[in-house]
Amino acid sequence: SGPVEEDPITKQVQAAVDVLSKNAGTVVVDQQYYKTKTKKGVAQQIQERVEKGETFGDFDDLSVSKQEYEAEFANERARMATIKNPNVIINNVGDQMCSGGRCYFFNRNNLHSYYGDQASHLTSEGVELLGLRYGEIIEDFLRKRRE
Repeated sequence: SGPVEEDPITKQVQAAVDVLSKNAGTVVVDQQYYKTKTKKGVAQQIQERVEKGETFGDFDDLSVSKQEYEAEFANERARMATIKNPNVIINNVGDQMCSGGRCYFFNRNNLHSYYGDQASHLTSEGVELLGLRYGEIIEDFLRKRRE
């Protein structure tokens, strides 16, 4: 309740970011990855379904809408929007993990899972989704350092 800027967790995050920024320069904060709510791992579910002869069209439950993804982290997004520090980059991973309004838990071209376990840690396939943005962040950091 009350303004998010006054929330104790928000103040703690701001203080931590300020310390990191002072000692490290640029700080990149990834917003949260969606935690799948599947009963089994994504890869296991895909494997079992393929073995049963199911096709890609049967995998719609292995995704959420971008709107659901954003709603899941509404509080965090509100907190992060209040962080004031010129050396902080907020990386909205949802923009990279969702396309066409849906956030799939797997690569629709090859059926490789983006999540490696029930805790929703990313596989190399999932990390690859984030590579372009990380590349941009690194290039921007290096450019600013040269200036």
